[in-house]
Amino acid sequence: PPPPSQSQQESTVLNNMVHPMANEGSAFTILSFVTLRTRVAVLPYVNKEWRAFADTNSFAQFLCQRMHHEERLYCPPRPPPGVRWTTVFRNDLWPLRNMWRATATATA
Repeated sequence: PPPPSQSQQESTVLNNMVHPMANEGSAFTILSFVTLRTRVAVLPYVNKEWRAFADTNSFAQFLCQRMHHEERLYCPPRPPPGVRWTTVFRNDLWPLRNMWRATATATA
C-alpha cells in the first residue's frame, strides 16, 4: 500500500492524543508543528474531544497567533472590545492567509 499522506499521519497523531482540553499546553505545542489546513479543516473531525477543543476561544487565539507567525499577518494582542478571537480569525485573518504568498505570473 502507498505510504500515508502527511494529513493522514497528522490525523493519526491527533487521534491518539487523549483529552486535548486537559493537556492544552501540550496540544498547542503539537499543533504548532502541523499544517494550517490540518488545524482548520481536519482537527475538528478527528474525534469529539478535538471538536470541543477546536470550538474554544483559546484555540481561536492560538490560530490567530500562528497566522501571525506563519503568514506574517498582524494579530492584535487582544481582540477589540466585544469581539471574540473566533471572529478575528474567521473575518480578519483567514481571508488574508495568502496575502504574502508569491504567485506565478505569466510573463509577456
